[in-house]
Amino acid sequence: MNLLLIATAAVLSADVSTDWELARILVAEHEHNARKASSYAATYKEIRWVTFRIDGIQRETEVEAHVEEVRAGLNLFVKRDETSKVLKGGPNDRSGYTQRTDLIRNNEYIAHFTYPYVSMELFCNDYHDIHAGPAVVKRVVGRGPSTCGFGDGRTPFSDIIAGGSENYKSFHCGPVNEGENVYQIEIEEETGLRQRILVDLSRGGLIVSSSAQHGDIIFEMEVVPNEFDGIWFPGSWKQTFYDVKADKPTRIFTSTLTSLEFNKWEAKEFTYEKILPSEDTLILLFTGTESRKYMYSVDGVLMDSTNAHLLWRDKAALQPGG
Repeated sequence: MNLLLIATAAVLSADVSTDWELARILVAEHEHNARKASSYAATYKEIRWVTFRIDGIQRETEVEAHVEEVRAGLNLFVKRDETSKVLKGGPNDRSGYTQRTDLIRNNEYIAHFTYPYVSMELFCNDYHDIHAGPAVVKRVVGRGPSTCGFGDGRTPFSDIIAGGSENYKSFHCGPVNEGENVYQIEIEEETGLRQRILVDLSRGGLIVSSSAQHGDIIFEMEVVPNEFDGIWFPGSWKQTFYDVKADKPTRIFTSTLTSLEFNKWEAKEFTYEKILPSEDTLILLFTGTESRKYMYSVDGVLMDSTNAHLLWRDKAALQPGG
């Protein structure tokens, strides 16, 4: 860290435009810590509050999720157990339902269960529909620790800086207060997106605060870093979405880490076969050559509808009176 601080001071004292040089120094420290934290097994608790309108009726829902996340490079396993409680809404709104999401990303598959357990979707790695496989990953992991702290809530820190000045209308980077190690990056894109990022150089270069506004939507993220075995990692984090016109938040996600271990490589072993439900379940299989194909999980084995119906027929024949 001392060498990095000396290099930072040298850049700041240089008679050149320092914004991009300083930002790249911040990324170098950030990446040094991020590499040490790239393999982990973490569990955390998430409280999600959402407000929305359907047919003119305002609805409010609170969801409590217990999440298990194991990451080893690009290999990833996420399991989410959620319980929903309707705080305000119409008479037909359901309260207390449970939902489980399992997602696996490895060299072969992305998969997730969908409520209410009657179906499961499998996305093969060669299925590149932006509204399907990649969107599933973003939706499931976008609120987790690998995004919050190591990015701005949407994009990894290194990717924000990698594009260079030609991709931004304006870009400024500098210390928040003289003599402190927290740095602020302000970005304005040609699209009108304005963003502010705070990076704590003394805490692994983690992004501890981020805000972005585009039109009438404001996104804010706050991260409290903790040090675990010499590695800086988010201990808690909060994401808030605001509606400027309504002058109030529409979604709030508050998460707290409950356990953490580094250098966990079990994610390499996860395959879609290991999460197929033992009960008979409809499977929607998405591949690069077909938009979707109906399959079934029967006794934990993936098969097409013809073989599934033959097996069900044989099972029925074995039953008393069959």
